[in-house]
Amino acid sequence: MHKITLFSCLSAIVILTAGLDNAGNKASYLKTDQGEYYRYQIVNLSLKPDSRLKVNPDSASLQVSFRHGDSLISGVGNCAEIALRYDKKDSIWRGTWAMPWNPPLGSYQAVLSVTSKQAKVDSITLLSSYVTTLLLSDSTAFVIKSRTPQTIPDGFCAMTIESAGNMLNAKLPSPVKNQRHWTNFADWAKYLGADAVWYSVGWTIEDYPGINDKNPWIKENFKVFPKLAEECHKQGLQFGGYVGSYLLWGKPLRKLKYDYSLEAKNGRVYPNHHVNLDDAKRRADIVMILKLLQEDPNVDFIGLDYIRPGAGGYETVDAFVEQMNIEKPAGWNKWSKKDRILWVARQVKPMSDRPIRARWQWWQAHRSATAVEKLIAEAGVTKPVWGFTLGWDKGHEHGQDPPMMNDAGLDLDAMMIYESNAQQCFEMTNVWSKYLKGDEVQMMAGQQIDWVLLQKSTVPAAPEEFYWRLTDAIKGTTDGGRVKGLFWHDLFRGIRGRKGPHSSQEWLIVGAAAFSKVRQELGTLPIDSRMVFAAGKAGLYIKINRPVDSIFIEPLTTATPGRVKAIKLSDDITDTTIILGKAPTRGMVAYRLTWGSADHRDQVVVFNYYPRPYAENPFRVLQPFRAGGDLLIAVQPGRNNSARSVSAGKLAREKGLVVNKTAVDSLSPSLGYKYSKLLIIAGDSMSASERTALKKFLLAFPDFPTALSVNRDSLAGLTAMKTVLLKGDLTEDPELLRFIMGIAYAPKKNGAAGTKLSLYLDK
Repeated sequence: MHKITLFSCLSAIVILTAGLDNAGNKASYLKTDQGEYYRYQIVNLSLKPDSRLKVNPDSASLQVSFRHGDSLISGVGNCAEIALRYDKKDSIWRGTWAMPWNPPLGSYQAVLSVTSKQAKVDSITLLSSYVTTLLLSDSTAFVIKSRTPQTIPDGFCAMTIESAGNMLNAKLPSPVKNQRHWTNFADWAKYLGADAVWYSVGWTIEDYPGINDKNPWIKENFKVFPKLAEECHKQGLQFGGYVGSYLLWGKPLRKLKYDYSLEAKNGRVYPNHHVNLDDAKRRADIVMILKLLQEDPNVDFIGLDYIRPGAGGYETVDAFVEQMNIEKPAGWNKWSKKDRILWVARQVKPMSDRPIRARWQWWQAHRSATAVEKLIAEAGVTKPVWGFTLGWDKGHEHGQDPPMMNDAGLDLDAMMIYESNAQQCFEMTNVWSKYLKGDEVQMMAGQQIDWVLLQKSTVPAAPEEFYWRLTDAIKGTTDGGRVKGLFWHDLFRGIRGRKGPHSSQEWLIVGAAAFSKVRQELGTLPIDSRMVFAAGKAGLYIKINRPVDSIFIEPLTTATPGRVKAIKLSDDITDTTIILGKAPTRGMVAYRLTWGSADHRDQVVVFNYYPRPYAENPFRVLQPFRAGGDLLIAVQPGRNNSARSVSAGKLAREKGLVVNKTAVDSLSPSLGYKYSKLLIIAGDSMSASERTALKKFLLAFPDFPTALSVNRDSLAGLTAMKTVLLKGDLTEDPELLRFIMGIAYAPKKNGAAGTKLSLYLDK
C-alpha cells in the first residue's frame, strides 16, 4: 500500500536540466514582434524550431514567464506565465502577453521553458508515471517604454461648451455686462480665469434632421467652431475642438452604416449606441473632423470624447479569448458566437473579482488606446490632443487607462469626476492616488455644474461641494504629483442647467476659485490668498511669493463686506492679514485679487459661505486624507485626542487652511507630498505600528514642519525632527496659532517628470 502511494506521488518527476540550451551560441529561438512596447500594446511572442531543435507539438509544453530586473512580473489578471500554442500552418509556436496596468518601465526578459512529458511504466509495480524533461531554456529581451507628451503649461484651465446647434444665434448673458450676444461666452471664460475654451464640434444624433450615412455630423457645429475659435483668439483665449467619437446620440434608428458595438444583458446580445472601435467607416468620419481642426490656424487643441467601447465591445469576444489567454470551457469552438459572448459577459460582469474581468478591462482599454493611435496617425494631428476619461476605477471600468492613452497619443488626460456622489468621489480619490505615481501622464480634472448630481447639497452649499470635489483631485489623483489643471463643465449648464437655488455667478465664482487653487498649488502665481474668520469678521490672509507693487481686492457678491481697494506693498512684506468687515449671517462672500496684470488669468478668487459649514466640525465628511490639503492632523485613538483634534482643526479652518485627519498608524511617506504641515496628537505612549508609521514618514521628510501635542517620552528613539512642542490645552496655546499661520514649503517629489510641484501649499 505504501509503495503504491509513493509511486502515485512521483507521477510528475522532473529531470532538472535548467540552463540547457540546445542552440549553443545561436541567437535566441524565442522572438518578440517588436523590440519596444508602449503600455497599451500586446507583446507577441513566437518560436520557430529548426533542425537542431526537435519539439513535438503533441507532447511539448512551452511556457513563458516575464522578469523585470530580479522580479517576476505577472501580466494583467494574475497571469504568471503564458503558454505558446502551435500553429500547424506555419510550424510556429505563438503566444501573447498583456502586461500589467501601469507597469514599471525599462528592460524585460521573456524566459522560455520547453518541456516534454512522457509516460513511463514501473517494471515492478506496473504503475504509470510521467517524466517531464526540460528540452530548452531560452530568453529574449524587450523594453516597455512611455511616450513623452507635448508639454502642457502648469495651471492650464479650460471652460467647456457642450452644444449641438447654431450657437451663433444664441443670446448669451454676460456676468459683467448687460448686452446679450453669442460672443459673451468669452466673458464667462475670463471670469473663470480660463486659458482656453473647449467646444464640442462633432456630434452624431441619429434622429437629428439632416443626419444620414454620408453626413453623420450636425452641420451647424461646423459653422460655429471657426467663428468661435477666431473670437477666442481675439479675446486672448485659446481654443480647442473635440469630437464625440464612438457614441451615437438620439433614438437608436440603426440607419447609419456603422458596425455597432454589441452589448450582452439578460441572455440577449444586441447592438447598442456605441460604434465598434475597429469600424473603419466611423474612424474615417472622425478623421475628417480632426483634419479640419488640424488645418484651422485658430485651433490650439484637439480633443476626443467617448473614446471607449461603452457597455459593449463583445463583438471582439474571439480575439479577446485568444489574445488574453483565457481558458476556454469544453466545446467552446462548437458554440455559436452568441453563446460565446454570453459566456464571457457572465464572467466579466461588474463587481466580479475574477482575473478574467481584469483582463477584459485591460483588453477594452487596449482597444480604446489603439483607436486613439489610429485616429491621430490617419488625421496627421500634430497639435496637442486631449481626451476625456471617466473617473471610476481609474477609467478601467469603462475601458480606459491614462498611461495607455498617454502612450497612444493623448497629451492631456481630462478626468471626469462628475455624475458621482460624495462617497464615489471619496473612493475615486483613494483609488487614483494609489494607482498613479505622479509622472506617468499629464492629468487634469473636471466637474459638472449639476445641483442634482451634487445630491442637492446644503451643508456645504452645492457650489462649495462642487469646489471641494474638484480641488480634492489636485493632489488626490496621484501618489505624489499634481494635476496640470482643471476644467469647468460647462457654459450652457451654467446658464440654464440644473443650478438649483444658486445663481450662475456662484457657480462661476467657485470655478474661478478652483482654477486659482490649482495654480497656487503649482506655484505659478506671485501671491497666494485664503479667507480668514475672526471675531465675527471676514478677512484675507495674503502671502507674497514674488514681488508685486500693489494688490487690488474686489468684492464679488452683494453679501461680501468691503469695497474695491488697492493695497500698496513694500519690498519687505512676505505676508499680511487684512480684515475687510463684518461677516454676514447668510450668503456667499467672495473676493477677486489681482496685481495689475492685464492677463485675465492672473487672479486669485477666494470665497466662503455663511454660516460657515465647518465652523463646528472642521473635518469634511467623505474627504479622503489622500486628497491632501494644508494641514494633516494625525490622531491616536481616544476621546480626548479626538476632541483636541477638533479644536485644532477649528482654529485651522478659521485661518483658512484646508485641514484633514488620519490615524497615526496610517501615516505614509507619500502624504508628505500632499500636505505642508503635520500635527500629531497622541497620548503618553504609541503602539509599535504607530511608531513605525511615524518613523517612516520622518525618515522620508526629516525637515517636515511638524507640531506635537504628545508626551515627548513616547517619541524616544525616533529620528530627530523639526518640531514644535505644544501644550495640552490647544485652545490657549499661542504656539499652535504661530504654527498654523507660518509659511511652509512642501517637498517636491523627485522624478515627477512634466509635473512642477507647488512650493507654497498653505492656501
